[in-house]
Amino acid sequence: FASGEARFKTRKTSAVLHVRHKINAKHSLYAGITTDLLNFDLYNRDIYDGGRFDTVRVNVNGENTLLTQAYGQWKYRMNRNLQLTAGLHAQHYSLNDNFALEPRFGLQYTFGQGQSLSLGYGLNSQAQNIYTYFVQTKTERGVINSNKGLDFTRSHHFSIGYENRLAENLLLKVEPYFQALYDVPVERRSSSYSTLNTGSTFVTDDEDSLVNAGTGRNIGIELTLEKYFSQGYYFLVTSS
Repeated sequence: FASGEARFKTRKTSAVLHVRHKINAKHSLYAGITTDLLNFDLYNRDIYDGGRFDTVRVNVNGENTLLTQAYGQWKYRMNRNLQLTAGLHAQHYSLNDNFALEPRFGLQYTFGQGQSLSLGYGLNSQAQNIYTYFVQTKTERGVINSNKGLDFTRSHHFSIGYENRLAENLLLKVEPYFQALYDVPVERRSSSYSTLNTGSTFVTDDEDSLVNAGTGRNIGIELTLEKYFSQGYYFLVTSS
């Protein structure tokens, strides 16, 4: 017979700064920086045989970490119909000194009566679930956090967008997309486990000694119908 005890508490404090500057009718800049201070207490253990034995999975108290993000974006209006956007995003995670530099590009062509086509690409990076970093591993030298050195999970994101202003206050958006993920944490020995599936069950993932060797992909299409506020109401309908 087994039971468990778990306590999870996280607190986040954020500081945000945005700057916009329009150089002229064709060029504009947008930049900013965001810093998140995360403080957390995590405890989780499995209890066996009526409390005679237990296995502590995670035990962290009063830990702090910083996620700092900075970005810059340049928007160039080539003519009345064509617009180019280019940007660079950087982030640093103090927990394990991870750093990521991510380029972003977008191109939009406007035509007809309120219609437009767009192409986009972005390299995106995401830190792991805070719980994953502190899963304990028992070794001959004692307990270690074997996942603490995990890098960001990264992805190449490609999208095509179509917008059509059906009426003055009604907009239709259609966006097919493809996402190629890599550096996904998986187990060293081949198994079905991947952190991409974290959250799909009602229990925590306690896998330790993970490595950034997994891949994944997302393919889909998003549909949005939006009515802006007019005549006393608005709505937003989305599907994917």
